[in-house]
Amino acid sequence: MKSINIQSCSKTDKGRIRSNNEDSLYCNDTLKLFIIADGMGGHSAGEIASKIAINTISNFLGQKLEKIDPEEFHMNDFLLESLSIANSKILEECINNHSLKGMGTTAVIVLVSKKGNLYIANIGDSRAYLIDNKIEKISRLTKDHTLVEELYDQGVISTSEKKKHPLRHIITQALGLMSNIRPFINELKFSVDEYLLLCSDGLTEMLTDEEILMILNDVNYVSVEAKCNRLVETANIKGGVDNISVILLKNIGYN
Repeated sequence: MKSINIQSCSKTDKGRIRSNNEDSLYCNDTLKLFIIADGMGGHSAGEIASKIAINTISNFLGQKLEKIDPEEFHMNDFLLESLSIANSKILEECINNHSLKGMGTTAVIVLVSKKGNLYIANIGDSRAYLIDNKIEKISRLTKDHTLVEELYDQGVISTSEKKKHPLRHIITQALGLMSNIRPFINELKFSVDEYLLLCSDGLTEMLTDEEILMILNDVNYVSVEAKCNRLVETANIKGGVDNISVILLKNIGYN
């Protein structure tokens, strides 16, 4: 059976304003498992929360993927279970260490099967995008768990108001904030020559979807690595107000 061939690149940067980087990344080209977690909580707490999430999720899913074929199981159930376990571990750490009370983290997970199926889960406002350069289209594959997104869904605010709303940074769902979480799940096909982008809000706060698409379409940046680096560089040029994390994948065919 033919297996998907992926080019990948990851980059994280503390940005121009923050003194430390609370984002954590995980990239495993062998398992085709990719994760970004954006910690919150101040001081070092956010960094601790994001690392707990990355370690817990990657260990749980890694053990599953060593034993099973993603094509033959309901992988979305495993993604949800990994997030639930990570949530419990972060909450437990907060109980055991009062100085970490209130810490939490967003998370976005992507698993690519050998046949090119994408299994995606997110909680918070870290995102995944699918980019088709042939038709110059960018599609968001995740849902932000924010107060502004809820107001938009209710028809209270418009698309233009959502982008600059003063409450746009208020997270309604994240790991470590509550015992019951409701991650967003998605599943679709990853076609040849398409790009898949995972990112923390440090990128999307600085760049619009259209600007992201423009960079990924720019012929001056040919390789996945060049495009990945350019995304982070541009976010910093435009202000770099938060930590910036990017994982960029390209489906280059099957072998």
